[in-house]
Amino acid sequence: MTKKLSAVTMVLIAVNIFGCPKTFTGVTPQPPEVTDQAKCKEACDHIGPKGLNCEEGMPIDMKKLCKVDVDCDTHQTCNAVGHCEVSCERFCIDTENQGVWLDPVCVAGVKTCSEIDNCPAPVPAAACGPNECPLPPKDR
Repeated sequence: MTKKLSAVTMVLIAVNIFGCPKTFTGVTPQPPEVTDQAKCKEACDHIGPKGLNCEEGMPIDMKKLCKVDVDCDTHQTCNAVGHCEVSCERFCIDTENQGVWLDPVCVAGVKTCSEIDNCPAPVPAAACGPNECPLPPKDR
């Protein structure tokens, strides 16, 4: 009985030492700092109904049913068909605040709607380090 108890104890100790995940003490990855959100209005005015009238500049249907604005999330409104929607500008700001660079400076300079797909401009492979590409510019 003592040998069985010792064997079980040893197995439990081994599992405890080698089988438990280690606590991560490193730095938690953060999204890149994007600082060109102030350009979102200019970009959306340029590609929206006031400008080129591109689909990307129209309010975005969030597919959530509503009767009034308070049924929608913050910065969203209830449209005429009863769906929550968010403006191009607000979508741009929120997306960039989450670390996704949309390059509104580039978008504000397109001549046609089809050029929007070129923003952000492709980064040359030579500019990328191992397993990374440059972050968006801090200021333009």
